Amino acid sequence: MRTLWENRVWPLAVIIMIFTALIFISTLVAGPAEGFDRRGRMGPPGMGENKKDRKKRAEEIKKQAVEQFEKMCEFLELKAEQKKEARKLFDQRQKKMKKVTENMQDRRSNPADARDKMGEIFTNYREKLSGILNEAQKAKLEKWIDDRQGSGGTGSQPPN
Repeated sequence: MRTLWENRVWPLAVIIMIFTALIFISTLVAGPAEGFDRRGRMGPPGMGENKKDRKKRAEEIKKQAVEQFEKMCEFLELKAEQKKEARKLFDQRQKKMKKVTENMQDRRSNPADARDKMGEIFTNYREKLSGILNEAQKAKLEKWIDDRQGSGGTGSQPPN
């Protein structure tokens, strides 16, 4: 009877084990692939980030939102009292959005539910904001919203 060594199976098995070990070690050293969290689960961009990176990104997004809010208030020509009330509504909206985002990142809700909830939050915010505006300002708000949606929501300049 021939041994493994004589059948030349042994060297092949050793090569396969070494190759497998190298792949395993390289994945440990490199960390999770882009789009995966540390447990190897796939998720949207940002879900694999550590808390420090997430916090930094959240601060940047908040800063952009505040800048957009200020531009909108300027475009709508809000009076001081209206701007104060609008800021309260804006802060409430941001708080609700933060909670939805955190739930999605912690996998307590799925992205489709989070997207639907965000839509509800925005609709509610627009309705309440419209309630503090006069007719001319409401027309301007509609133009502001239409221009933002037409540009994919990325427009930073007030419409003319």
